[in-house]
Amino acid sequence: IDGACVIGLTLVQMARALGLTDITVTDVIDSRLETARALGASRTLNGQQVDVETTMRELTQGEGVPLIVDAACIPALMPQMVRLASPAGRIGLLGFNATPSDLVQLEMIKKELTLVGSRLNNRKFPKVIELIASGQLQVQDLISHRVTFDEMPGAIDLIEKHPEQTRKVLVELTNAHH
Repeated sequence: IDGACVIGLTLVQMARALGLTDITVTDVIDSRLETARALGASRTLNGQQVDVETTMRELTQGEGVPLIVDAACIPALMPQMVRLASPAGRIGLLGFNATPSDLVQLEMIKKELTLVGSRLNNRKFPKVIELIASGQLQVQDLISHRVTFDEMPGAIDLIEKHPEQTRKVLVELTNAHH
C-alpha cells in the first residue's frame, strides 16, 4: 500500500479482515507508519529513508508484488508501481489527481498487469458496518482530531495547510437545548 493516509490505513484494516497477512505500507511520515503498524501492517517503509524498490525486490526474491494499491495519490509513483508489480500483478488506484503520470505501456503489457481505478464501493456499506461492529475495522483510530463546531474553521485551516498532521477530523456537535 502506497500511502498511510486515512485511505491507506483503512486498506490495511480491510486487507487484514480479508485474511491478508503480508502487508507492506510505504509513506514518508513516520507517525503515519506507526499507525499503520498499530492497525496491522506487517511492514512499513519510509520512502525517504530506504530504497523501496530494492527492499521490496529483496523481500519478494525478485518476484515482485502481486497487489499494489495507491493511496498516496502521487502520479510520479506510477512507474515505480509498474516496476514493483509481479507478472500478472494488479495495481489499484484510489487517489484523485489530475496530473498525468509516466506510464510505459510496454511495461504493463510485458507483465500482463491489471490496472484498476476505484472510487466507491457500491453496496458495501452493510459489510463495512459489520466489520466496524465486529472490531475488525477500527474507525476510532482514523480520527486524529476532535473539535467543537466553533473550532471547525481552525480545523479546516489545519487540514488544508498541514494535511500531514491530520487523519480524520471529527466535528462534535452538542445540542445546547436539551
